[in-house]
Amino acid sequence: MARATHILGILVAGLAGMLCLPWPVLAGPGNSGQSLQEINAGPAVPVAPYLSHLLAGQDQPLVGVEFPLVSRLKPGRLKAGLGPVLDSRWLTEPVFVIGSDEASIAWLTRHGEALRRLGASGVMLAAQDATAFKRVQQLANEHSLPIAHGPDRWLEERLLARNAGVLPVLILLDGHATQEPTP
Repeated sequence: MARATHILGILVAGLAGMLCLPWPVLAGPGNSGQSLQEINAGPAVPVAPYLSHLLAGQDQPLVGVEFPLVSRLKPGRLKAGLGPVLDSRWLTEPVFVIGSDEASIAWLTRHGEALRRLGASGVMLAAQDATAFKRVQQLANEHSLPIAHGPDRWLEERLLARNAGVLPVLILLDGHATQEPTP
């Protein structure tokens, strides 16, 4: 639980300024009645949907998640020679995108330790039901890897737009996608 709380703190601290909406703040403490100042943090990643289930353990219900999680990303091989799939300024750690399919499970089993050494976090975009989600979550937990569900289509759309519409995939800190993680 302490590791999950620590990871959640890192995610919140690292990505809080990158939400997809400006943050209105008061110009100073105790300045009620004064105008609000808007802070624009630049390019943004909608992170809030990914944070809500990082602490949901194997025995805890996935409140608010509707199954099946269906994705247009499909198991397959990543094309060689792709440029960056995400803007590297958006990433504070590598992110792996996975499903509950057998290819994703085999990939996570094979590369779990390398993903842990990289400090990667996971987003599951496809799962038939809560049992399938929890099975992959448990496997990720065995490697001390946080994993959350991806309820929106932001990440999926970016991967598809860059011809990287496969599962599983790892997005490195430079924004490039790979299926062969090496720490």
